[in-house]
Parts: sequence; C-alpha cells; structure tokens
Amino acid sequence: MLQFAKIKPAILPDSGRGLIATADIQPGECVCDVPVSAAIRVYPGCPTVLQIPQTEWQQLPWYGQLALTLLNEQRQGADSKWCAYIRQLPTAVDVPVLWSEAEVQQLQCGYFIEQVCSTTLFVELIC
Repeated sequence: MLQFAKIKPAILPDSGRGLIATADIQPGECVCDVPVSAAIRVYPGCPTVLQIPQTEWQQLPWYGQLALTLLNEQRQGADSKWCAYIRQLPTAVDVPVLWSEAEVQQLQCGYFIEQVCSTTLFVELIC
C-alpha cells in the first residue's frame, strides 16, 4: 500500500496532476513510500511482453520496454492488474517525438534535435 506523509495528490492549474505539500518537509525526509509490488517497472533481465524475443527486448531502451509494458497492460483491459491506473493515463500527449520535422527543427538545439530524432525512429519502429 502506498504511504504518504505530508503530501497529497492534487490537480495543479499549470501542470496537471501532481502532489502538493501539506506540511513543511525537511531535506532527506521520506514523503512517499511505494512498495515494489505497487510499481510498474522494467529492469535488466525483466520478463519480455507482447511475445518479443528476449534478445530483442534486452536491446530496447528502458523507456521502450516501459512503453511496451504499458501497451500490453492496456491491451488486457479489465484483466490487467494495472487497469485502474491505465485508465487514468492521458489518451493523447504533445511530445516532440510526435512533431513534424519542421517543428523539431524550430527547437534550434542540435543535441535536443538529435535526441528527438533518434527517439522518433524508435517510436516509428514500435508503432
């Protein structure tokens, strides 16, 4: 079970869902304890999903493994242990990997453009 101390969930006007402090928090103080069993996670050697061969699965970046894990849970619908959580996720997002090439170029930051383009290639491979 999740345990919260001095924080609570909130809807924030400029950024959406988040947590707010309900009391002063000292540096290093634990304000949220999440048991491993209550977390969707990927880690080296974690089981593959969607019948992806283990060798290919291990070559995916962590965010690719997490994305595919979430898609797999979403596909299971009400049978998923994470069904209630999955239903809370946004159905659409505006992220640079979904932008047109012209929009990405407007960022005018070579490193960031390179990162977006490499991630975009990954997204195109899995979609």
